[in-house]
Amino acid sequence: MDFNAHKTSIIRIFYHDQVVGIGFLVSEHYALTCAHVVAEALLIDSTTQSRPEGEIKVDFPLLNSKDKFSARVVCWHPVSPLQDSEEAIEDIAVLKLDNLPASANATRLLLSENLANNRFKVFGCPQNVSFGVWVTGVLSEQNAKQWIQLETLTGYGIEPGFS
Repeated sequence: MDFNAHKTSIIRIFYHDQVVGIGFLVSEHYALTCAHVVAEALLIDSTTQSRPEGEIKVDFPLLNSKDKFSARVVCWHPVSPLQDSEEAIEDIAVLKLDNLPASANATRLLLSENLANNRFKVFGCPQNVSFGVWVTGVLSEQNAKQWIQLETLTGYGIEPGFS
């Protein structure tokens, strides 16, 4: 699969004019991001149990468009309030976009049992770099929560703004 096809799925998520995180289209009008990113965009606590209300502004930074689009949360798995939580499903939000650019396309999600040692490339907007940067690395092993550790190889590390 051509990696460039995935670029049309990437969205930036805003609090006013400040980029607070990244997401990506997973089907027509639906995007996946982290709950803590949505919480920052809406100025709420990321452990809030009820699905947040409110409009979120997003754009498609790699489509050469300055247009912003409205989205709202339709599925919410907040950050666990427990420091050592073993909850495997947390910090996930699904957004529904009312409209999107004609050239936007959903990315394909792949399921695999063994992801270790595969290379990855991720786009993010670390603090003071709202135009975004790319980071490459290698996938490591799963932890006790079945989350996969990422080992960065080049440039920026994965930090706030890549979620």
